[in-house]
Amino acid sequence: MSEGSEMVKAGRDTGLTVQQHQAQTLVDWAQGAQAAHDLVVPLSQTSFVPEAMRNVGTATAAVLMGSELGLSPIASLRSIYVVHGAPALYTRTMVALVQSRGHEVWTEESSEERVVVCGRRRGSEHEERSEWTMRRAEKAGYLSNKKYQTNPQEMLWSKAAAEVCRHIAADVLAAIPYTVEDMELEEEPEIRTVTRSKPRRKSSVKRATAPEPVEPDIPEDEVIADVEDQSEPEPTQPGFDQQEAPDAVE
Repeated sequence: MSEGSEMVKAGRDTGLTVQQHQAQTLVDWAQGAQAAHDLVVPLSQTSFVPEAMRNVGTATAAVLMGSELGLSPIASLRSIYVVHGAPALYTRTMVALVQSRGHEVWTEESSEERVVVCGRRRGSEHEERSEWTMRRAEKAGYLSNKKYQTNPQEMLWSKAAAEVCRHIAADVLAAIPYTVEDMELEEEPEIRTVTRSKPRRKSSVKRATAPEPVEPDIPEDEVIADVEDQSEPEPTQPGFDQQEAPDAVE
């Protein structure tokens, strides 16, 4: 049954129109958001929640999302993480949610080179099977995560188990389709701030430029004469006149 059909049926059962039912849903959601906020204010100041959930707004959103998944407030604060702006679950939490709805998830084979996880939706005979190897992880570009070198078996299991859960119980995980292990491989986009300067207006008035000084054209003979006039006179002995010098005594 589609969401619209469910709303129509709910409206008939309660005597409300679809619009009134939607409005009532928003009111209930707003009241739930206020209750979640009041709850996380004291919790966010304790060591029971991770450092990332010390922000009251983030913690409130986590509790609301966890409520849609069926998690308690404490479990929501410890199981939901925000990686690069997107909410994510650890694979083990994802498997626990799927199994709590009656679906089956089990590990068929596990080693450091190959992991096989299987699952079956409740009431179905179809068996979903996911196989992850180191070669597949390398081809997908996941080996950039150092955990594939230190703990390859756990990382391969996380990929296979999450894949099975999404295939057999997408309705259970509709709010959070990704795992923390998936989102850790994505590089955070680099944000650059570019400041554009306003273009300068060109002035239509041309500024007058001073003419360069021009040296006067002086004849070479005048320059030589001027230099001779400025030469120093020959020194004379003090107290004697060259024309009245006394005769030498024999």
